[in-house]
Amino acid sequence: MRAVSRPAVYIGFSYFGALLLATFLGESVTPYIAAALLLSVPLCFVFRIHRRHPARMLVLCAAAAGTTVFSVLMLLTVRPAERYLGNTYCIRAVIESEAEAYSGNFRYTARVRSIEDTGQSVDFSVRLSHGEALPAEIGDTVECTVRFVPFLDDGGLSSRAAQLADGKLFAAYITDYEQIAVTPAAQKPPAYYSAAVRAQVRDSLLRALPKDEAAVLTAMLVGLRNDISDALNSAYRTAGASHILVISGMHMAIIAQFALGALSLLGVRRKYAAGISIAFILAFMAVSGLSATVVRSGIMQIILLTGILIGRKADALNSLGVAILFLALVNPFCAGDVSLLLSFSATLGILALNPRMMRALTGRVRNVRRRRRLQRILSPAVTSVCAILGVMPVQLYVFGSVSFSAVLTSILVLYASAWLLRFGLLAAVFLNIPFLAPAAAPFVFLSGLLAKYQNAVVRWMADAFPNTFCISGPYAAPTVLLCTVFLLCGLRLFRGRHTAVLYTLAAGVLAFGMAANWYLNGRGTRLLIYHTPLA
Repeated sequence: MRAVSRPAVYIGFSYFGALLLATFLGESVTPYIAAALLLSVPLCFVFRIHRRHPARMLVLCAAAAGTTVFSVLMLLTVRPAERYLGNTYCIRAVIESEAEAYSGNFRYTARVRSIEDTGQSVDFSVRLSHGEALPAEIGDTVECTVRFVPFLDDGGLSSRAAQLADGKLFAAYITDYEQIAVTPAAQKPPAYYSAAVRAQVRDSLLRALPKDEAAVLTAMLVGLRNDISDALNSAYRTAGASHILVISGMHMAIIAQFALGALSLLGVRRKYAAGISIAFILAFMAVSGLSATVVRSGIMQIILLTGILIGRKADALNSLGVAILFLALVNPFCAGDVSLLLSFSATLGILALNPRMMRALTGRVRNVRRRRRLQRILSPAVTSVCAILGVMPVQLYVFGSVSFSAVLTSILVLYASAWLLRFGLLAAVFLNIPFLAPAAAPFVFLSGLLAKYQNAVVRWMADAFPNTFCISGPYAAPTVLLCTVFLLCGLRLFRGRHTAVLYTLAAGVLAFGMAANWYLNGRGTRLLIYHTPLA
């Protein structure tokens, strides 16, 4: 039997793809697909397909396992709990997350331990909502009367799929505000201490920096975005720069390389520096809240650092396969998380397209030093374009639009953002160590200047080019589909030649589609209607 190169790519991508397909098709269709795939596996072994095409067997086995696990978990964990929907009960639940302010309410993740009206002991998580912040911390037990309400499920990447990916089966609204009892936990869980460190970092930055600069730096370092004003948040979204505020692969790579480089400068051998950097990345992941995107990017960096530790170079695409497989095994509903899909598709787009696009743009430069210098200059733009192309299918499906202003924004702020992370990390560490607090002053000053510059550029981009480089509306899908088909056919026809011309023509097709869309949408009127089941 032939050896399979990059087995983690075949297994991880196929397993995650099967979970994504199951999320779209739902629990009514997925069991039949799982049964068909499970029956196909022994047949393939009988006809010895695994010897001729081992990679296809890996894909088939991973897909069969993914759909089977999804179906079994839906049957054993989600379906039994849904009998409580639409009814009001007195429950005992343990708070598992910090309060999240949203539309005048405070939301918590709470694990329901018992439903007293039925006398049953249960174990599932819900999104607990209340008009005021509860006098409870992570790990405390809350007794209250709630009404269980299902999340909106209109198929595909619905609200229900997103909440299942976050571990919550349905919503629980507190109905009796007067009868809420809180019992403090005798022993706090690790999540409590992680949240305490995040709050400490947030408070220290808010004391040291102006509010907008501190809010942006807090979001980039520990993932807390509640302090960002609505106007600034809207500016980042309009300028196509929201990804800067979300901890992702870019942030984790910068922090990992910074830790590795700093230890090397201090005289630590590179092998030992890699091991210490792995411990630092694990601590950073814990403090950042262990979201799916943080875990995915953290695992990739740990694999790359492990390669340095054992003296072998890790394959980035294989590392992505390992990371996504780990997430899918831990949480089979993770495919419904839109942020994870965006992060995964952006990373995949960069890994798959960046080398080819860079070769097409700089391959004709013979001088090695000049070519490297040109690659550094083009890197922000090329990386942004590759990430946009990677996330384009998910963005079109979820948001109905794709913004290309992120390319220009990335060119203007990417280097500043990278140094903002480095200086901000040092400032946060020094500010929270009492005897090192005076040494934080230069790093606070530099990170404040960089955050101010970044915010100014984003506001200028949002004001000067609002939705100018954007595809949306009914012309979005045809424009992107035409561009993609044109590019694939051209690459196939010319077999790697004239790629720069093909990329240029494809960009022209996109530009024409964006211009037509902007002109036609500007002549219409939009009506926005809000609908919510509860006031």
